[in-house]
Amino acid sequence: ARAPGGLRAAGRAAAQGIRAEVREATVGDHGAESEERVQHGDRIGDVCDEWDVPLMLCGGSPSKTFLHAAAMELRQIGKPAYLYYLGDHDPSGVAIRHRVERDLRRYAPDVEIHFEQLAVTAEQIVTLNLPTRPTKASDPNAAKFGDGESVEVDAIPAPVLRQLVREAIEQHVEHERLARLRRVEEAERESLALVANNWGRAVEAVRGAA
Repeated sequence: ARAPGGLRAAGRAAAQGIRAEVREATVGDHGAESEERVQHGDRIGDVCDEWDVPLMLCGGSPSKTFLHAAAMELRQIGKPAYLYYLGDHDPSGVAIRHRVERDLRRYAPDVEIHFEQLAVTAEQIVTLNLPTRPTKASDPNAAKFGDGESVEVDAIPAPVLRQLVREAIEQHVEHERLARLRRVEEAERESLALVANNWGRAVEAVRGAA
C-alpha cells in the first residue's frame, strides 16, 4: 500500500537529479544567492532547490569565518562562480554587499567571480514603486550612502523576488537542454503515474498467482 507513495518520491528524486545533471552540464559554474535577511530563504529557497543552487544566508553582516568558508568552497569547486546578492538598499545593506564581494575575491583570488546585486537596485525602486523609509542618520555607513531614501528587500513581493532568482539562474542554462529536461521529466511523471495507478491490480494478480 505504501509503494505508490514511494514511487512518487522516487519521481521527485529523479527530477531533481536530472536538473542537477543539466545544471552541471550546461551552467558549468557555482551559482549562489547571498541574502541579508535569513527569512528570505523561505521566499526563494524553493527556486534554488529546484536547480540545486546553493543559497547563502548572511543574516546581517557575515563573519570572516563565514566568508572564508564560502570562498574555500568556491576554490574547491574550481569553476567560474556567478553570485547574486539580495539585500536592503540602505547604508548597511550597501556596505555588506561591498564587503561580501571584496572578501570573497580576497579569499579566493584564483576563482573567476561574477558578482551582481540582484535586489534591491535603484531601478527596481522606481519600476516596482517600492515603499521607502528615511535613512537612519545613526547608521555608521550613512555618510557614504548619501541623502537617498532606504528600501528593504522585504518590500519586493515574494513572486517578483522568486522570478528574479529564477531568471538569474536560468540564463546560464542552455535552452535546448532545458527543453529536453522538461520532456524527460514529463515522461518520468507519466510512467510513474501509470505504475502507481495499476499498483493495486498488480498486487492482486501476484497474490492470486501465489
